[in-house]
Amino acid sequence: MFAYVRFRDDDMKTVLPISRFRSFQPKGLKDFATNKWYEVFWEDNEQSGYYQAQIVRLFDTKEEAERQKRIPVPPRPSDTETEETTPSSDDYLREVMRKAAAEKKKKKNNSQRILREKQLQQLMENEPDEQAHELEQLRRENKDLRERLKTMEKALCSKIFDA
Repeated sequence: MFAYVRFRDDDMKTVLPISRFRSFQPKGLKDFATNKWYEVFWEDNEQSGYYQAQIVRLFDTKEEAERQKRIPVPPRPSDTETEETTPSSDDYLREVMRKAAAEKKKKKNNSQRILREKQLQQLMENEPDEQAHELEQLRRENKDLRERLKTMEKALCSKIFDA
């Protein structure tokens, strides 16, 4: 299997066997991530060693890769990504889906927490007004009851003295 790659340092594009990749064994022609950097062994007259490269596409044979005239090149991955963080595309997709689900759950929990806080704050703001109103009603009721008590006392006293 061969890979059409773009090197990070000089944007050079070439076809290399996957045996030159460090820790990369694809299961199929689509088992790679275009948004990751892979460690690839490069050797020419001037330099040799492992360099970071982006896999543009995988091919079964070198001839098939070289026959392709126009291969669309995806955008460059972030420079912080390395081959060590590059799983196979299935693992990558699973990880992305897991992170998305976790993020969605986190946002839902956060929005529920904010809603509870707002409801509690609203309740706390309304509570003093309600308590003050209730206190005023109770004071009026007490005043009314005192007046009734005085009236009843007067009536009772007048009945006692009349008898």
